[in-house]
Amino acid sequence: MSDKLREQIDQRITEIFALENRLKALQITPAAPVADDYESATEFMQAMRDHHASERDRLDELAAAEAVLPSAKNKLKELQDRFDGIKSPVEKHFEELKAAALAANKLIQEADTAYQTVLEMATHQAALGHSTVYGTQPLNISTGLTAVVFAVAQNQISVMARRQFLDYQKSGNVGEGTTI
Repeated sequence: MSDKLREQIDQRITEIFALENRLKALQITPAAPVADDYESATEFMQAMRDHHASERDRLDELAAAEAVLPSAKNKLKELQDRFDGIKSPVEKHFEELKAAALAANKLIQEADTAYQTVLEMATHQAALGHSTVYGTQPLNISTGLTAVVFAVAQNQISVMARRQFLDYQKSGNVGEGTTI
């Protein structure tokens, strides 16, 4: 809905801009024909008729544009008010969402650290001779476990594997202002 609303606002702004520019152009009164510029009375009379018709059309268009402009501006104001009504709660909630994602990152980092500790201890346990005593490895890992990270940018949060994010970070492919 908000994408359509944003498009409607942009379209209305463009229409008003074009209408205001047309109004400026219509406010310039073209010069009337001068008799000295014509060879005959008939040519001059035709030029005067064309000028009067053109002037009448210009004044009609000017009046129509002046009549429509306030309505167009009111409609734009209504659209912007609707947008502002959506924008404020969205911005407030997104700040809360970003804070939750950063808090989750902290917990995920603690869990990843604990996971790495268990892996190191399991490696040490194996080196001590765990399989000799028990006939099995101390740690049975059936799948590759990957912790996620929430990469928090200005107006979007990306979810990716922690290792992938660290690779992006090392290569400089993380946008400025992105935090985890």
